[in-house]
Amino acid sequence: MKEFSELYYDLHKNVSGNFDIAPIEKGITKSIPTEATGYDELKKEIRRIINLTRDGIFIDDTRHSLMIFGETGSGKTEIIKQIADEYPDCVYHKLEIQKVPIEEVQGFPYLHKTKDGKTVTRLASPTVLPPTGDERLWILHLDEFNKADTESMAAVMNLILTGEIGGSADYNEETGKSEKYRLPRRTVIIGSGNRKIQKNVSSFNSVNNFDTATAERWHRNVYLGYNAPSWLNSFAFKPFNIKEIKLSTRVPSILIYYIFDKFMEEGKVEAPFLIPKSNNEEDDGEGDSTMSPRAWTLVANNMIFDMLVEWTNDEEADMLFDVFYQNPNNQIKALINNITEFGIENGKSVVEDIIGKYAYFAENRVLPEDVLYDYAGVRDKIKNLAKRKGAMLYLLMSIAHTIKEVDAWDKNSGVRMPGLNLSTFMSDTDIPAEDLTVFIFELNNLKTEPAIELHDMLYNINDRYKNAYQGYYYTSDQELKLELK
Repeated sequence: MKEFSELYYDLHKNVSGNFDIAPIEKGITKSIPTEATGYDELKKEIRRIINLTRDGIFIDDTRHSLMIFGETGSGKTEIIKQIADEYPDCVYHKLEIQKVPIEEVQGFPYLHKTKDGKTVTRLASPTVLPPTGDERLWILHLDEFNKADTESMAAVMNLILTGEIGGSADYNEETGKSEKYRLPRRTVIIGSGNRKIQKNVSSFNSVNNFDTATAERWHRNVYLGYNAPSWLNSFAFKPFNIKEIKLSTRVPSILIYYIFDKFMEEGKVEAPFLIPKSNNEEDDGEGDSTMSPRAWTLVANNMIFDMLVEWTNDEEADMLFDVFYQNPNNQIKALINNITEFGIENGKSVVEDIIGKYAYFAENRVLPEDVLYDYAGVRDKIKNLAKRKGAMLYLLMSIAHTIKEVDAWDKNSGVRMPGLNLSTFMSDTDIPAEDLTVFIFELNNLKTEPAIELHDMLYNINDRYKNAYQGYYYTSDQELKLELK
């Protein structure tokens, strides 16, 4: 009973007392992320463990480790390598355990003659791992980790936990100590692997399950799922240089629009990356693979190469390549050249769908400035676009970003014209209150004079906006950020 009473006292002192320091914030549990990690979140996590290792922050005699599961072609390896390149003193070292002789991670036995003439068995240090005692910062990337058999995975479990290999130690007669190979202290261990079953694919990935001991060795496990918004923001929209030629986007806009539209149309972040890619005549709705982020990137690369060749061979092309690259007609021609990249059997239908939706967007596109300053001119287009799932929310977000760039409203008409236009837009499209709440969140965060003036006007003339604002007032920031995602 005494032990129990002491336990209860310690619980009260060390746990209950914390609530006197700070109450639990309202809505904080709403910020719990989904099971899947986005690209930016994964990059942040990799940087976190690299920085901890670089700065020598450890608990016990462990190395920081991370296991990344993800769909095929989601970009796991590319992201790890990209982050490693951010650190000038970092050595990126990739191994595929299933291709490494198991003796390398268990300790390779050999015969050794001691000073007194005895022959003993020694364990050779591995040749594929970073040298013990090296003071540089290392990223040891165990790629395709779960493709290795259970025995090989088990052989490296001590490496992951303590930085040592094998279950046996080797006696060093010079030091008189029992020693094992040890990874350099400043080593980050990152594993990556695929899951066995993948949607819209007829075959299985050849991977193995972890045993319990191996699974427990990793300090953290994350799952990088297919995520169109995350991929577009972290990769596709980024500027890109190739041979000192600057491109405004890494991926051609025709592909960017289709991926975004596919995501909005189906309301699933993974939708653009689950398009079956079939090279077989028998197509039952599944393919040999899907249009993963890697597959879309390969299409983008081939389109860039094709356009570079055409631009170089065109003697009359005195424009910058980026202008040539962004020309919709040039992109369509380059896309048509790559039909089979979408599958021999279904490539034509996918490319026709991409071009068709791109042409529809060209004819019906609406700019945020149109809504604010010329709503009457785009009203019919808006009513058509409103039928497309999610389109109005993203247009609202674009309007909020446009308002951010406004230093002051027109001297003559002031906020009246954009306010009336935006109010009519909200009524015409029957925008849901939750979407308006997210817009209000963005507008409120601007804290500029034009944003405040616009809010005041909308609050006074539009009941839909007023009701949404009242909902915003009682909604936590965490909930609003989740709504944005």
